[in-house]
Amino acid sequence: MTRAKVVFLYTEIAGYFLSCVKELSVSADVLIVRWPVNSEAPFDLKGYPGLEIIDRTKIQESDLQKKVKDFNPDILVCSGWIDKGYLKIAKSFSKKIPVVVSLDNHWKGTLKQRIMS
Repeated sequence: MTRAKVVFLYTEIAGYFLSCVKELSVSADVLIVRWPVNSEAPFDLKGYPGLEIIDRTKIQESDLQKKVKDFNPDILVCSGWIDKGYLKIAKSFSKKIPVVVSLDNHWKGTLKQRIMS
């Protein structure tokens, strides 16, 4: 059986997220692209074997697009609408694989939220 491949295009990761992804990595290959860790919540990113974690600030957008394409994901999860580079990648995969955009703000049904959804 082939292992699923999951890409997370994430902003600021947290310990609870890494715990969940660590469990996921038992049965799937996982690539995480993340923004730098907030100095107010300095999570240790070591000790997560099997997870490939890329610092968003240390990779050019074209290289990131190639990296995700070469990883050949089965599903892509993008955290929000804030990173335009992430959205560009998500859009390029939207007709090929499931693409999930996660949000941590409340759904208010505003015009902007409806258009962006």
